[in-house]
Amino acid sequence: MNRAGCVGSRGTIPWRHPQDLAFFKRLTMGGTLVMGRRTWDSLPRKPLPGRDHVVLTRRATVQRAERVVFTRLVGLEEVLDSAVRPVFVIGGAQIWDALWDRIDDWYVTRVPDDVADCDTFFPRTFEPGFRIENSERLSDVLTVDHLVRAAR
Repeated sequence: MNRAGCVGSRGTIPWRHPQDLAFFKRLTMGGTLVMGRRTWDSLPRKPLPGRDHVVLTRRATVQRAERVVFTRLVGLEEVLDSAVRPVFVIGGAQIWDALWDRIDDWYVTRVPDDVADCDTFFPRTFEPGFRIENSERLSDVLTVDHLVRAAR
């Protein structure tokens, strides 16, 4: 996210930092990605290699494809019980909000980019319940903070 909390614009990430994409790949490889349908639709290739995908949707039909499960929120518990660990909730904002109580830590890349037409923001109410465990510098302008839940 940038200083204003922007994480998206018009269904895409409004910046391109290869170091951030490489970090995301390294962090999530071998795990399960949980996302909303709009985040799924924004992926350049489906599914991302080396990871399982759980796509939350309001659509009535539940589908399964290789390494991808489409389900409604009411079916998520069953799907997560059999999910490959670790599990990463990658967005969007509605999914973060719906799964807030289940999230124990965040990885947040801080980017310097200004975005005039930002329409999706990281929920600022989430950070106060977390503390920075550590930070990793990805480049001269990028830092990733690992935040963990302060207390339950």
